[in-house]
Parts: sequence; C-alpha cells; structure tokens
Amino acid sequence: MSDHVPLTVDIMILEEFIQTKKHTIVKNSKEEKKFIGKLIIAIKGLNIDHITSKEVLEWIIYKFTDNMEKIWLKNSKIINITNHFKLWWNCYMPSPLIQKAHLCGVFLANN
Repeated sequence: MSDHVPLTVDIMILEEFIQTKKHTIVKNSKEEKKFIGKLIIAIKGLNIDHITSKEVLEWIIYKFTDNMEKIWLKNSKIINITNHFKLWWNCYMPSPLIQKAHLCGVFLANN
C-alpha cells in the first residue's frame, strides 16, 4: 500500500502571436551611407560656441537628437518582426526546417 496519490494536471498551451515593427538600415547600403553623411552634417552644424548654461546645452542636445531621429526615419525602412508559436511545434514533429537544420538534435544535445 502506498501513501502517494498520483495527480494529473492539464496545462493548456495556446497559440501566441506577437508582431512588432522596427526601423532598420542595412549595413553597407546606400541608405546607411546617406544616414552617416547626413549625421555628419548635423554634427558639424551644431552651434556649440556659446554654451553658457545647462539649459543651452540641453537645448543643443534636444535639437541634435530631434535631427538624428528625422535622419534615421528618412533613411531607414520598417520591417515586421513576428514570433509565431504553434501548438504543434516540437522536436518530434517531422518538419523540413528541423530536418534541414537538425535543430532537435542540437536542442536535445544541449539540454
């Protein structure tokens, strides 16, 4: 006779879909060259000769960051980042992606 009682618990795993957007500039692209060029011009254009107070310095920094954001938005492009987790996704399902990359073997070997 045992004093242990087996427990069974059902845990629901729901499908999760997360979508976000971000701005990006491709490395070594013409957009990156334009961005850097415009940023250099903005830095050279800063009037830093008469910083007489904290408020003036904060204003210069504000204007610079505002210009930098405008330059970034003008030269970057929006990409969608999607994390989509499916209920059926596991290392035992026959998936061409898993078979090609051998992800399950790597995952199981590291855990």
